[in-house]
Amino acid sequence: MTTGQAVLDTDTLSAILRQNPNVLLNARQYLVENRKFTFSIITRYEILRGLKSKAATAQINRI
Repeated sequence: MTTGQAVLDTDTLSAILRQNPNVLLNARQYLVENRKFTFSIITRYEILRGLKSKAATAQINRI
C-alpha cells in the first residue's frame, strides 16, 4: 500500500529523533515506501533551536 509522500512536522520529527517506538514503527514503514523524509526549513530551525537550548551538541552534529 502506497501512502504517498508527506512533509513531517516538528512534533513528528522530534519523536523520530527521540526514538519514540510508536512513531518509529510508522517512520520505518514510510521510509520503505518513500526512501526519505521531507520536512520544511521551519521544522529544521525549530529542531535545531530546541537542541541548542539544551546544549545537545552531539545530537546537533548527527543532524
